[in-house]
Amino acid sequence: NDYEGTNSFTLDINVSDAAGNTTSTIVTLNVTDVDESAPVVPADQVFNYAENQTLGDVVATVAASDDIGVTDYQIVGGTGDGFFAIDANGQITLTDAAANDYEGTNSFTPDINVSDAVGNVTPTTVTLNVTDVDEATPVVPAGQVYSYAENQTIGAVVATVAAGDDIGVTDFQIVGGSGIGNFAIDSNGQITL
Repeated sequence: NDYEGTNSFTLDINVSDAAGNTTSTIVTLNVTDVDESAPVVPADQVFNYAENQTLGDVVATVAASDDIGVTDYQIVGGTGDGFFAIDANGQITLTDAAANDYEGTNSFTPDINVSDAVGNVTPTTVTLNVTDVDEATPVVPAGQVYSYAENQTIGAVVATVAAGDDIGVTDFQIVGGSGIGNFAIDSNGQITL
C-alpha cells in the first residue's frame, strides 16, 4: 500500500453464478503516488531590483520544488506585505510605489507560503532589496579657474576639475575650447599637459 514499495499487484479471480458457471480473470491493481511531502524552498533567497520600476514589473522569482509540483505561492505577512504580489509561478511583482524608491524604505522581507496540490505548505521569508539608480546629472561648480607654472613636463597634472554626483562621477572628456589638443583629462578629472 505504498507507491515507493511494491506498487503493482495482480489478482487471479474466479467469478461464478447460481448455475455453477465459472469464469476466470486477472485484475491488476496499481498504487499511485501521493504527494506526501511539502515543497522544498531554498533558504535565504535574496533579490535585488533597481528603484523606479513600473508597477506590475517582476522584481523577483522565488525558487521552490515539489515531488509532484508547486501549485501556489502566497504573501502572508512580513515587511512589504501590500507592496508586492506573487503569482502561481513564484514571480513577485511590484504593486505599490512606496516599495520602489531607494531613498525611502529599501529592504523588505515578505513572508511567503509555498503550497502543493494536496495542501502541503512550506513557509519561507525572502529578502527584496531596492538598489539605487543614478537619478541626477553630475554637479560641476561653475567658474573653475586654475593656474600652473610654465615649463611643466609633458604628463604633469596642472589641475583637477571639481565635480560630484549622487552615485559617482565616472568620466571626464575634453570636448572643445582653445586648449583642445594641448591637454588630456583622466577619469578622476585630472588635467595633464
